Amino acid sequence: MAGKILIVEDDHNLMHFYNMVCENFNESMEIIEATSGDQAIEMFQDDDNFTVDLIISDYKMEDGDGLKLFQYLRHRYSNIPFLVVSANDDGVFTKNEQFEKTATNHYLPKPVREPDIRKILNLYIRKSVEGKVDDIFANYKKIKTVFFLRFQKTLCDIYIKLSEKKYVKVFHEEGTFNASDITRFLNKNIHNLYLTNEDYEKFKVSMAKMPFLEGLEQDEDDNDNFETTQAVLSSLLQTYGISDSLIQKGFQKIIYTKNKINSSSELISIFEIRKESYSFYSDHSLMVALLIGLTLDKMDWYSDENAEKLYMVSILHDSLLEEEIVNIIESGDMTRFEFITDNQKDEYFAHPNKTAEMIRTKTKLHQEIATIISEHHEKPDGSGFPRRLTYQNIHPLSALFIVVHEFVEQLYLTGFSPDLRSGILDNMKEKYTNGHFNSVYQKLLEVIGQPNRKEFDDEDDSNAMGKKDYLAS
Repeated sequence: MAGKILIVEDDHNLMHFYNMVCENFNESMEIIEATSGDQAIEMFQDDDNFTVDLIISDYKMEDGDGLKLFQYLRHRYSNIPFLVVSANDDGVFTKNEQFEKTATNHYLPKPVREPDIRKILNLYIRKSVEGKVDDIFANYKKIKTVFFLRFQKTLCDIYIKLSEKKYVKVFHEEGTFNASDITRFLNKNIHNLYLTNEDYEKFKVSMAKMPFLEGLEQDEDDNDNFETTQAVLSSLLQTYGISDSLIQKGFQKIIYTKNKINSSSELISIFEIRKESYSFYSDHSLMVALLIGLTLDKMDWYSDENAEKLYMVSILHDSLLEEEIVNIIESGDMTRFEFITDNQKDEYFAHPNKTAEMIRTKTKLHQEIATIISEHHEKPDGSGFPRRLTYQNIHPLSALFIVVHEFVEQLYLTGFSPDLRSGILDNMKEKYTNGHFNSVYQKLLEVIGQPNRKEFDDEDDSNAMGKKDYLAS
C-alpha cells in the first residue's frame, strides 16, 4: 500500500489541488475526501477499523471545523498525523500546546504551496520512484480529465497515456477544444490526461484558482454558450449513472422553455438587466432545471404544466439579483456575504418576494410560478426566508425545487465528485423527513441511484483507447 490520505476541505478548488499534488506524489495512493469535520468524524465512527496515514484538513468549515476534528482524533486516534491548513487560525493551532506537543501535528498557512505539502507527504507516504532514465512516466504528471471541462484553450500540450512507455499528444499548446472533446475521452473511460513536468508547474497555478464550471468563456452567440454548458452538464451527470438518453430528453424540455422565454417580450423586458450582465441560462440554473425535471418525472403529480412551471422557476428565480450576489449564492459559500454591502444583503433577502411580485403583476405566467419563487429559500423547519414557513405551509412544487436546489449546491461545493454523493444525500436525509419534502427526497434518490465507487487506475486508462482508436476519432 502506497498510503491512504483523508482530505477534509469544503473548497472544491483546493480539494482538487490537494488531490493533484497527492496523486502525483504517488500515483497508487488512496485518497478519501470529506467536505467537513463532522463528515470526517462520521467515517471513523461508522467503521472501527477505519484509519489513514495522514489527514490534510482545512480549519474553518461549516458542520465541524478543523479544530473539532483534531480534538476528536486527539482523544481516540492520537497516532494519526494531522496537517491543518488555514488562512488565519487566530492562534487556535499555532499557539495550542496540545497541537504542538507531538511531532505528527503540522500547520501550513494559506495560500499553501505544493513543495510544502510534498514535504509533509514525504514524512508519512512512500514516494513514487522518480528519475529513472527508462521510466518515461517520471516525465509526466497526471490530471483528472474532468478538470479540463473548465477550459476552452490549452496553455500547454496535453497527452493521453497509451502504455507505460507511450504518451500521445491530443491537444497542442495554444490550441482550442470544447466540452465535447473532453466528453469523448470520459465516455471511453479516459479518466486521466497528462502534462509534462514543466507544464504541470504552470497548470497547477491556474487550476487552484479557477472555479469548476466558470472557466467556460462566454461567446457572443448565446446558442453556442448553451450547447457548451449542455455538453458539460451531460458529462458530469453521466458520472452519477444517469443515462444520456434521459439527460437529453430533459434538455429538450428545457430548450422548449428557453425558447418560450426568449419569445416573450414582457419577460425579456423585465429581466434585461440580468441578461446583459450574467448568463441568463447559467450552468447552475440548467443543472437545477434538469434534475428537477428528472425527479418530477417520478412523482405522482407529474404533468407537462408542472414541469414547465419548475423550468421557469429554475431559470428566473434569481434573475433580479446582481451578478456578485448570484455568484455567492451559486458558490454556496455564504461566508462571502461579509464582503458585500448592507444594501446588497437587503436585496438578497428581499429577492424572493420582489421577483414573485414582478411575475404576478407584469407577466401572464401561471401564478404558481410566483408562489414557488417566493418560497424557494424557505426550509421545512421554518428557518428559511422571507416568511419562515414550515413544511406544512410550503407548496409541493416549492418543496421539489428546494430539495433539488440544495443537492445541486452541494454538487458544486464538492466539485461533482461521485465519491461524495452518498455523504451529500445522507446529510440531506435528516432535513427532509416530513411531508412533501420526504417524498421528493425519495424520488431524488431514485434519480441519482447508488454511488458507484469503482476506481479507475492507469491501466484502465491505457487499455481504454488504443493509438489506432485515437487516430480514427
